[in-house]
Amino acid sequence: MTASSSRWYDRGFAGTYVHAALGPIASPSVDEVRRVVAQTVRAAPDGPAAASVRGGSARRRTSVDPEALARRLVQPAPPLEAEGRGVDAELADRCARDAAPQDDLPFRLGVGPDSVTLAWCHVLGDAGIANGALSGIVAAALGGALPAPLIEPTSAGVTRAALRSVVTSTRELPRANAVPAPPAGSGGRPSSPGVAHLSVDPVALRSLKLRARDLGVRRSSLLIALAEVALRTDGLAPRDDIRTVVVDCRRYLPAGAVVRGNFAAGQALRARWDDPADVDRAIAGALDQARPVLGLLAAAIPRRATPGSAPPGPFPVRPDYSVIGPLRGVNALPWSGAPSFVVAGRPGRPDAFGLTSTEIKGRLQLTVTYDRAGVDPGSVVAVLRTIEASLIGSGTLTRTPGEST
Repeated sequence: MTASSSRWYDRGFAGTYVHAALGPIASPSVDEVRRVVAQTVRAAPDGPAAASVRGGSARRRTSVDPEALARRLVQPAPPLEAEGRGVDAELADRCARDAAPQDDLPFRLGVGPDSVTLAWCHVLGDAGIANGALSGIVAAALGGALPAPLIEPTSAGVTRAALRSVVTSTRELPRANAVPAPPAGSGGRPSSPGVAHLSVDPVALRSLKLRARDLGVRRSSLLIALAEVALRTDGLAPRDDIRTVVVDCRRYLPAGAVVRGNFAAGQALRARWDDPADVDRAIAGALDQARPVLGLLAAAIPRRATPGSAPPGPFPVRPDYSVIGPLRGVNALPWSGAPSFVVAGRPGRPDAFGLTSTEIKGRLQLTVTYDRAGVDPGSVVAVLRTIEASLIGSGTLTRTPGEST
């Protein structure tokens, strides 16, 4: 292995639900959270009476009862089992079962005396709703009359245990040159989501930073722009100009609040994929909008959670973030700078994918999430290799021996 190396892995998940837990936290009561959710639904831009319901390709209007919706969305949750230890695997299993999303609700919140849990039916592209729910409750808890507590995320091991409890099996699709995608909207397309990961070492990352400095733009926008160039070269470029940027919700918390880890909400923005400066401006503009993440969530609840609005299953699962390396917890992440995740995605299609990048301990981490029913796993690895060559230069990196592709 040379001094410059990249690590590859590709694994598939099958399942419907993803579960996350946050604590210990001095959370609001169930009634308080329900009241906040009902108020924000009622104050949504279109109002509760303007919710849309999808029935096949047709759309009809219906009325939403904010209080009834809040009662269904927000459920009591058990307390954490031990202070400082977080939620153990058994509790994660129980939370995942008890707080599973219902057929017509994309997610449910569980509010305990010292924690907030979230279970959601995760379709590619819906990460903003799930992240927004958890982040919004955190902001609501800290923004009220409660003292500012120490927010401690669950450990990496607990996260893996929770994912195991809901992502129940692993399956591989044939690695043919192309995996045919079933007709869109068929309601019965197979689902076998996959994750492919590329880790770029510090030596190679330094050359990327120099390129970013030469262009005079932030590294995050350069990553998105150059990744899109690579994807287009590989024939998998997005067909629109929508990008999703993950915004750190800590900017919405009151002064003095102590937060560890990265709690974020997805926010869509428009930018030219081939113009790093334009992407940079779009990111800066999104970060400068001091809109509470709970408000962003409330605007989407009537459209997402009205009976009939959820697309037919089965659903792909996409993890909102990746635990990278042998870590003991989010707090143990040796961040090179401020914790940040940048996501470029192509949601809502059979061949959807998401591209996540972040920097930890001087290494650039790129993760592609996708549905194996619509995208050939081999092509995803090819995408990562193309991105690698585009970002760093062909021949700079070598695959670490023993790592699978």
